[in-house]
Amino acid sequence: MGFKKAHMNRMSSVFQSHIGKNVKIKTKDRKIHEGYIEKIDNENVYVAVPRTKKAEKKIKTNGNRFRRRHFTSTVVPLTSIGAFWLD
Repeated sequence: MGFKKAHMNRMSSVFQSHIGKNVKIKTKDRKIHEGYIEKIDNENVYVAVPRTKKAEKKIKTNGNRFRRRHFTSTVVPLTSIGAFWLD
């Protein structure tokens, strides 16, 4: 297994074990995605990002139990992730 594939497998495992938790992802092109992890596959992590200030506050205290209409789903390729933080 090549280094790139092994690295993606490790990242996928980390995100898989934290589904439903808050995350802040910084991509290599310096974009920030902050929300909660919805799901993960072999190539992407899917992050529910708050659309409203109210949802932004709730995600800090209530995790993913807030209504879906207040979030938008963002797809972040595993290969583009430069750094991430879990709450």
